[in-house]
Amino acid sequence: LSQLLELSSPEGFDIVVPQGEIGNEILSMPQEVFDMAVGQKPVIQAAQYRLEGAKKNIRIAQSGLYPSLYLSAGMGSSYYKTSGFEAESFSSQLKNNFNQSIGLSLSIPIFNRFSTRNSIRSARLQYLNYQWQLDESKKTLFKEIQQAYYNAVAAQSKYNSSITSAT
Repeated sequence: LSQLLELSSPEGFDIVVPQGEIGNEILSMPQEVFDMAVGQKPVIQAAQYRLEGAKKNIRIAQSGLYPSLYLSAGMGSSYYKTSGFEAESFSSQLKNNFNQSIGLSLSIPIFNRFSTRNSIRSARLQYLNYQWQLDESKKTLFKEIQQAYYNAVAAQSKYNSSITSAT
């Protein structure tokens, strides 16, 4: 046993027999453990966040169907300097040529070679893929919990039968 534990020396190593009776506590049912684990297991939470993100990506892709309104503003001085020719000074050019502009444009998507339709379909497929991944993660988690539960039940039964045969 000391070799299995990789102790440097077996001196000072002693096996202590447990005091008292080992209790046969009632095990929690797999469904109860699963319900608690779903909210705490990082793999499940990550899959849920990916699913929420995919839902928002569908809305983002659908935004390509809506018109867009753009507002722009600018100002300038039209300052120029030509080599070899006489030009007005910078301050007079700024005073005489100062201009401002405001622009408003509306873009209505009529036909964009089906790129918006394809991006919406792609986003929906990605959402379904993440939904299946979440379901698969939950099934795998439940299967692991059930397996651990039945292993514990079998070990408890084996322990009880060993106690019975020892007495």
